[in-house]
Amino acid sequence: MEIEAAGTALAFMGLILFWHCGPRRLMSLLYSMFSWRINLIWTAGMPHRYKWRYVSKQQSDDSSETEKEHVGVTEEDLKMLLAYINEKDGGSPWNLMMDNSTSTLSFRVWRRDSEFGPTQYRSLAIFENMEPELLRDFFWDDDFRTKWDDMLVYFRKLREYSDTGTVILHWIRKFPVFGSPREYIIGRRLWVSGSTYYCVSKSLPFPGTPRSQRPKRANPYYSSWRIRAVESRNGGQSTASEVLVFHFEDMGIQNMLVKIGIQREMWKLINKLEQGLRSYKISRLNRVPSS
Repeated sequence: MEIEAAGTALAFMGLILFWHCGPRRLMSLLYSMFSWRINLIWTAGMPHRYKWRYVSKQQSDDSSETEKEHVGVTEEDLKMLLAYINEKDGGSPWNLMMDNSTSTLSFRVWRRDSEFGPTQYRSLAIFENMEPELLRDFFWDDDFRTKWDDMLVYFRKLREYSDTGTVILHWIRKFPVFGSPREYIIGRRLWVSGSTYYCVSKSLPFPGTPRSQRPKRANPYYSSWRIRAVESRNGGQSTASEVLVFHFEDMGIQNMLVKIGIQREMWKLINKLEQGLRSYKISRLNRVPSS
């Protein structure tokens, strides 16, 4: 009888929570209550190489312990990027959204809706008379980014891991059509294969960076790319560079509004990026420090 009464009481409490919170807030509440127990049970029986997926809620203040427990950007993330590139990720087909060009830039964008998250974007930009190594450095250089990207209002490097080269960044960005700024805690890592470069950037939990109401944190965030040399459309030589980008993020804004904003601003943004890239090349040729 006592067990039945307890079960009835729990069921009644669950109905009350469901009524007042709604299903999404209820799931979030339950996750916050029990996730550390689930993580502990799940990782206890897993091989050590898979434990990077889960982080204890009680991080040590000691830097060496923090580094051991750090989630990081792993080889599995590289495999996922390669699956996106080869269109073997199991997602729906891509729909062409934009196809524009200038004398020095070719730019195409595709998008697709995801059943489990925000709309995903795939873009392919080809820059004439550009070396892949310089394009790689440009994308990696946050100091110089502040000179051409007026949406990046703040950035700080939180940590760099010497064993993998992973960098943890804190960004705050303000978008021209989406109102209030958004905060990002990003892990970023680079891989090299010959003269082809792969980079994975994604949102990560990190000690000492609790969420706040303002600015709202974008999560999940994923923006990864491949850079390589390609033939110029002006001749047969490989004097152009191509960057293939896969991007999605949840900014806490209605998805249809995000689609409209991206459609309206995307071409402006890539032109601003190219202007920054050309300035970056000149500064490198003149040996002027980017910072």
